[in-house]
Amino acid sequence: APSVLKMRKSMDIRRIKKQRLEGFWSCLPEEVICTFYEYLNFRDVEAASQTCRSWYAAFINNSKIHRNVEFVIHRNHSEALAALSRYPGRCKRITIEEFGLDTTEIEWEQVLDCWKLFSDHVNHLRFYKCRINERQIESFLCSCTSLVSLTVDCCDCAHGD
Repeated sequence: APSVLKMRKSMDIRRIKKQRLEGFWSCLPEEVICTFYEYLNFRDVEAASQTCRSWYAAFINNSKIHRNVEFVIHRNHSEALAALSRYPGRCKRITIEEFGLDTTEIEWEQVLDCWKLFSDHVNHLRFYKCRINERQIESFLCSCTSLVSLTVDCCDCAHGD
């Protein structure tokens, strides 16, 4: 019986410590939370926003986060584009990485359809290690009405179709 009491007491202490820690994180000022977010990529920011209500509120309400956090669309573009479409207008910096290496024409059309949902809010667009032709780049750029900068790094850009 004494070991059961020790276990119960130990569990109570852990629960209390966890509650204190959760309380600490939820009481941080929005400016501090936003500073944390500045060091994270978009997926990590999205995950951190689920910590508690105050972190979610900072994510949803603070435009500074959306100006400064870069969202990377990697090879699995359908998953990334789905994440972006949950927050239309929030992602201002996007890097498209290793796109086109194994993309079919049907996938390409799906990507463009999804891209049009949020591309008019993108300020900074970067292509990195992509295999993409001029027509595809033009398709991306046509819907980027707020684009301030475009960077193309280490890409194989084919001419024509």
